[in-house]
Amino acid sequence: MPKYKGVQKKRSKWYWYIDYQGKRYWSKGFDTAEDSARDRSITKNKMISGAYVDSHKMTVRDFAIKYLEDFASGLSSGTFEIRESNLRLYILPFIGNVKIQDLKPFHILTLQKKLLEKTTVNNTRKIMTTLRTVLNKAIKWDVITVNPALKVDLPEYEETDMTILNPDQILKLIASSEIRERCILSLAAFAGLRSGELFGLMWDDINFEKDTITLNRQWTHKRIKEKLKSKKSKAEFPMVKDLAHALKEWKLMSKCKSWVFPARGEVHPLDVDNWSKYTFKILLEAHNLPEVKLHSLRHFFASAIIHSGVKAEDVKELMRHSSYQITMDFYRHLFPGQLEEALDKFHNYIAAVKKNV
Repeated sequence: MPKYKGVQKKRSKWYWYIDYQGKRYWSKGFDTAEDSARDRSITKNKMISGAYVDSHKMTVRDFAIKYLEDFASGLSSGTFEIRESNLRLYILPFIGNVKIQDLKPFHILTLQKKLLEKTTVNNTRKIMTTLRTVLNKAIKWDVITVNPALKVDLPEYEETDMTILNPDQILKLIASSEIRERCILSLAAFAGLRSGELFGLMWDDINFEKDTITLNRQWTHKRIKEKLKSKKSKAEFPMVKDLAHALKEWKLMSKCKSWVFPARGEVHPLDVDNWSKYTFKILLEAHNLPEVKLHSLRHFFASAIIHSGVKAEDVKELMRHSSYQITMDFYRHLFPGQLEEALDKFHNYIAAVKKNV
C-alpha cells in the first residue's frame, strides 16, 4: 500500500492532518487512505486560496451563506427565496453568531419561542422546517454529526379558514368569463393545477384524443422550470369533459402553436402575478365575489372531490401530492365520515376475529 503524506491510520479509520499557519488541523475518519489523501489535497488547496472555513470556528451564519451559495441555488426560484428569507429574517438574527458545532436543542427551543411571539404558528413551522433542512445538509457535509433541530418538536399545525368560493360562485364565474379566462379558471378548479403548472402548459402537453394532460414544466417568477413541485406532479391525468371542450375551443381561437396561454409576442407564457393582480381581480370584483387567490381554486377542487366521496388515497393521486401525509395535513378535517367508516370496518374485523378465537 502506498504511503501518503500527512495521513495516519487510527484503529479502523484513516485521518489526515495539515500544519497551516502555526496550527495543526485534523480531519474526520475515512475508510481508505486514498480517500483521506484526496480530501487532504482538496482542503489544503482551499486553505492556500483562502476558501477554507474551519468547521470548529464556523458559525450558523457562515454555514447558511455556504448553503445558499453551494446548494440552495439549484432549487426552484420560489423555494430558494423562501429559504433565503427565512434564514435572513428569522433564523440568523437569533442564532447566526452561534458556532454551528455548539448549537444545542435549547438554542432551537429559544428560537422557536421567539418566533411564536413574532409570527404565526404555521409560519413558525415553515421557518423551523427550513432550519431542519439546512442542518441536515450540515450533517451530510460532515460539519456536524447531530441535527439539534430534530430534537425540538414543531408546534402543532393550526388550521386556518381559507376563503374558498362555493360551487355556485365558481360555476357562474367560469360560465360568464371569456374563453381564455374560462380555461384558466377551469384548469385550477376542475383539474387542481397549481398556477405555475397551469401557465407553463404547452399544447403538446394536452392529448385531446384521450382527454388527458401531462405536466412537464412550471412557469414561475418569469422563468421556466422543468423541475416540478414533486415527482407525482409529472404525470398524465384525465380532464373532465367541460374542461376538454373549453380547451379545444380556445385552441381554435388562439394563434399560438406552442404556449396554451401566451403573453404578447408568444415568446413566453402570461405572467402569473400580473394576470392574478389585474385580470383575475377584476373578474372577482365584477361578480361581487370575495378576493381570493387563484390557488384557492385548487383547494376548491380538493374539497369538491372529497365531498363527492373520493377516498383519501385517490385524493392524494388527483392532487398529485408527493405523500399521503401532505394530503391529510391539508384536508383531514374534510374526511370525518370516511374516518368513522374506516373505524367501523376495523371494529367489525376485530369482532369477527373474536368469534373465531
